[in-house]
Amino acid sequence: MRNFVGQDGSKFNIDGKGDYVPIGANKNTNVYREDLDGELKGIYMNSTNVDPNDPAWGTIALTTLVYSSSTNVTYRLSSISNAWNHAILDFWDDVNIKFLYIQVDLEILFLFVF
Repeated sequence: MRNFVGQDGSKFNIDGKGDYVPIGANKNTNVYREDLDGELKGIYMNSTNVDPNDPAWGTIALTTLVYSSSTNVTYRLSSISNAWNHAILDFWDDVNIKFLYIQVDLEILFLFVF
């Protein structure tokens, strides 16, 4: 899931091909968090570069409840560039190699619970 904080679709550019390209997200961050009891785990998404008065400002949390200490939660805070659909291939490669945690510098993330 992309961190789209700041990007509600109200602001956009039209690229050279005539495609609609939403803008507004700027230096967004994704942080893995757990509550003190370890029962709520997930990824907190925000942007410190969106004006708090902008309607697109806010935060997103992608979370899961964990009822057993033996439950393993893995996550990715980002993914590779999506040129030629590489992000999807990278995602499935990661799933196939036992849910490894990998971090690179883009805004896509994944949360797995098994």
